[in-house]
Amino acid sequence: MKLLRILLLCIPMAVPVAMAAQLVDPEPMSVPAGLDEAAVANAIRLGLGQARWKPESEEPGRIIGMYRNKLHIARVGIRYDRDQVKIAYLDSSSLGYEESGGVRNIHRAYNGWVAQLSGKIQSELGRDNLDTVDVAAAINDMPPRSGIKRMPVQDVLDSAEAQGPLDGTVQFHFAGQPRPEVLEQLGTQATNRVTSAAGRSDEEACRWAMLAALKDLQAEAKKQGANAVVDIHSNYRGWVYNSPTQYECHSGMVNAKLTIRGTIAKVREP
Repeated sequence: MKLLRILLLCIPMAVPVAMAAQLVDPEPMSVPAGLDEAAVANAIRLGLGQARWKPESEEPGRIIGMYRNKLHIARVGIRYDRDQVKIAYLDSSSLGYEESGGVRNIHRAYNGWVAQLSGKIQSELGRDNLDTVDVAAAINDMPPRSGIKRMPVQDVLDSAEAQGPLDGTVQFHFAGQPRPEVLEQLGTQATNRVTSAAGRSDEEACRWAMLAALKDLQAEAKKQGANAVVDIHSNYRGWVYNSPTQYECHSGMVNAKLTIRGTIAKVREP
């Protein structure tokens, strides 16, 4: 019995050990001749977007990138100049990082994420128009992340369920849509919505979640005496997606989740 208790105590410790690997920063990447630091920074931003990392902060010669996968978070520092780009580990959460005897260990998935990031940056360094590319637009046009679906906004607005709850007293204007003159901005508002996917298609579950989110924005606008919400965009887990016609929704077997953000405003009436 005593031996059994000892074995049971050891089992939970075996899981993280089995998933651990030595943390190794990627080799520095050489910068092609002729690129200035602004172009290199654009390549890094594009590579972050391609690998589904997020630029968290920037300063001359350094960009901090963050990757989030459910409860796991990793951050790297990316130093750059006209000669090379170097990715180095900064910190992490829920990845079992440990350092002993000068050896760093971490969940083995981390090395895969960073290797992918390094490969994407290396690829973007070969892009022809790095000095003129619109980085935000290029990232926004990238295919949706795994598990993310893009749905038509108009399907929500035209649904039978929206008639009445969205009463027309508050206008909704999505990023990139034509809109009336904004007379006053009253601050930004974000709303997160989760709805059950049981017995529903992805489209239906996402439509219900989006309707609930729009009702939240409508209620906040009324509370502030506003008649519109402008620049509405998806912002699930901090990833900005701007579209005049679509929103992003994470739909799985259990539920559908989304986040939208907009600016509460008073606009000129027709």
